Order: sequence, then structure tokens, then C-alpha cells
Amino acid sequence: MLVVANDCSPVLLNSENMTNVANTRLRDIVEGKQEYPVKTKQFWLPELDVIAPYVQKELEQHFKNVLVEVVDSPDLEEFGCAGSGLGGSAKLVEGGGEPFNHDFSYNKEVHFKMERMAQLAGHGPGSYLQGAGAACAAQLRGHLGELVPCLVVGGKNLTKAARVGVQKEAIIEEDKTLMCGGISNIYVCKGLKEKVLKVKVSSRTGQQASLTQLIRAGLKNVPGIGGDKQLGMGGVFRMESGSVKAHVNPDFEVLPANYYDREQMKCVKDFLQFYTFPAPLLCFSCLWTDEPQAGPTLNLRGSGEHTHFWREKNGLEFDSSAGGHYHGDITPEEVSYTGYFSLAGEVVRIWDAVEEKMGTAA
Repeated sequence: MLVVANDCSPVLLNSENMTNVANTRLRDIVEGKQEYPVKTKQFWLPELDVIAPYVQKELEQHFKNVLVEVVDSPDLEEFGCAGSGLGGSAKLVEGGGEPFNHDFSYNKEVHFKMERMAQLAGHGPGSYLQGAGAACAAQLRGHLGELVPCLVVGGKNLTKAARVGVQKEAIIEEDKTLMCGGISNIYVCKGLKEKVLKVKVSSRTGQQASLTQLIRAGLKNVPGIGGDKQLGMGGVFRMESGSVKAHVNPDFEVLPANYYDREQMKCVKDFLQFYTFPAPLLCFSCLWTDEPQAGPTLNLRGSGEHTHFWREKNGLEFDSSAGGHYHGDITPEEVSYTGYFSLAGEVVRIWDAVEEKMGTAA
């Protein structure tokens, strides 16, 4: 490969030099010497009254007791959040992707600064940010894990990180680094108390155990959804009773050999540490019906949702032994939830790991 040196003379790059150039670029982006690459697409933004009946109908097929209504937002700080509300130019932000989290060419180098991510989504100091992401070695003293972002930019920070201990126990701790690892899905807004979709359900009767996947299924039934017309949503909900299936990403040292296929860009062996935790759990979620089709692909997370949580105790304190990635309940008769959700008008795709990997490979 030929490049041009500072004196305008051509220089032939061998594979070692090309790797050094790529590594320098990665470090420059991580350190802020270069900006994160960004792509955006618009979500449809109807009134909440338009979507509420479809969420209600879907949930009624899976829970004995269902209430879905559009209400004035309560003060979400009293619900356990860092911000007061979910309103004000709300956007979904997705950072990185599977290669950044699992490919050894990236996962010890690449991480994100959440305040930089918020800024690229048009939100500065005072904005509210919540969601789900990976916790990286740089913020966890060499450990890997799950991140539960919940903070006001430049203000209150309730973010937690979950990791796996030496006895395979879950360890949850406060995280003040403002960092996240190679995968993240974040809902960011001005934190205003506007109208929200309140969801209250109990006693699951259907097979789908994930509340967020059921809400997503309801949104997909809204007339006209498809193609370029897609919905994005963020929210917070509490599992008030019952128990959850959850996982936490273990440390590098205990991951199985070749668990991640670099060519397929996906995990091909079981590697997660699974847990069951009892309520009460405070859960933060991002979800979307699909990627809007127009324009270049964003390579959004394939599940269409991402939810992390911590367990509460003694009011707004947290349990240092329970938290991580939410899969769904394991106690259908006992489970109950209350949550608040709102729509996002845009998805901001920051430093697409699949695109980076393909560009590096080329």
C-alpha cells in the first residue's frame, strides 16, 4: 500500500506499518485527538397516544394485568434516576459494536467517553443520559463487565458497573469514570418532565419473558411501521416482584479460547456468566423497531433492545451483589413491573465497529 509522507514522497507500507497506522488512528479517536465517526437517521415521532393501544394489546396477550396510559411524567429522580424526566430532544445513541467488545485487535484499546457521545447527539451539560453498555478494562482496573449508565452530564452520576468476582459472584459498584466499553445503547435527552408512556403489568401468562421485547413487538404493530418509518424508545422500569435472568461478561483471563470469530464478527462459544436475582430491580432500556432503511447501514444491535439494571435495597441504595444485563423474568406468576417510556426522534450511530473492522480488513 502506498501513502504520501510529509515531504510528499511515496512510502510503501508493509503489514506491520499498516497495523501501526491503524493502532495510531484508534488511539487518536479514543483520546479525542480525532472525533468519533458519526452517522444519523431519523425515527418517526408520533404522539404517544398513537402507539399506546398497540403496546397495550401486545402486553395483554402476555400478562394477566395490564395498564398502559399516557401520563405527565413523575419526577424520575424520586423513581431512582439521576434525571427528572425523559423529555427534550430525545435521541438514541449506539456506540461501537461486537468487534470492539470481543475482537482482541480492539477490546483492550477501544472505549468511549459518554459526555463526548452526548455532545455529538446535540446534548451538553445538564442533559440526562441512561441506558446499557459494556464496562471496559480501562474503567474497571483491568476487569470486564456490564455498565448501567445513569447520569446528568456535568452533574449527578448514579452509574453502576457489574463484574464477575473470583468465585463467579456478581460484584456491582459505583462508576464515576464517565467511560463505557465497546458496546453501548444510550438514551439521551434534556431531562424534562413531559408526557410519558406508563406501563404497569403483572402475572405473566405468555412465553416471552422480556418486557422490553414485548413493548418492542407492540410498537412493530403500529400501522405504517416498516422501511424508513421506524420507532425508537428509551425508558426506565422497576421489576417490583419476581426474579430475573441476567448475565455479566467475565474477565479476559477466563474467556474460552476462540470464543469470538473475528471473520464472522460474532461470538461462537458460550462465555457469559449467568445469574438469577430477586426484585426490586431498577432497569434502564433502549429499544427500536428496526433501522430506518434509507441511507448507509448503521449496523445497529441485532436484538433491537438493550437493558441493564441494578438491584435496589433500603430505598435508593443499591445491592453490591446484584446487577447486569436483563434477559427477562423467570417467575411468571410472581412478576410485576412499573415503568415509564418515551420516544426518540433520531438514532446517532457513533464509531460503528463493524464498519471500522471492514475498513481495517480492506
